[in-house]
Amino acid sequence: MKKVLIIAGSAIGAFIIFIGIVIAVNYVPEEDNSELITTETATSPTTTNETSTSTNESEDDPSQDELDQKMRDEAEEIDFVAANNGEYTGDEIIKASGKATVVVNSGVGDDFLLSVEQGDGYGMYDVFILRTDVDLNEGDEVTVYGSIDIESTEGLPRIIGVLFE
Repeated sequence: MKKVLIIAGSAIGAFIIFIGIVIAVNYVPEEDNSELITTETATSPTTTNETSTSTNESEDDPSQDELDQKMRDEAEEIDFVAANNGEYTGDEIIKASGKATVVVNSGVGDDFLLSVEQGDGYGMYDVFILRTDVDLNEGDEVTVYGSIDIESTEGLPRIIGVLFE
């Protein structure tokens, strides 16, 4: 019994030391650059020009509504059999329409199941929510736009949902 306790204590001690080393190696203190930034912006005339240039560039960027419409236009209806067989590369913009089921929360990082009628049968997708303004309830009809998560190899095909209607 004494040997078991010694071995267990040694293993726990080694684990704690290992965790401490991992934390120490990965710890990078934040540098305080606030003085550097305020000094440069106060004395450098090019900073004002760079700021105005970046403002002009951001005015040329498409709005979120324009990006959403582009996604709607480019999306292709997903095929459950192809998705289940891993035939998508993850680069395609896809859409799937069906009924939301098993909805616990509908915030960024949450999942729900999407039941889709296709041909003579049904398909089920695990949908990962990657948008903040999603309001879903169990049983809601929803169209999801996004891409297939090719890294997910277990269970149902997984859609990374970017736009929800």
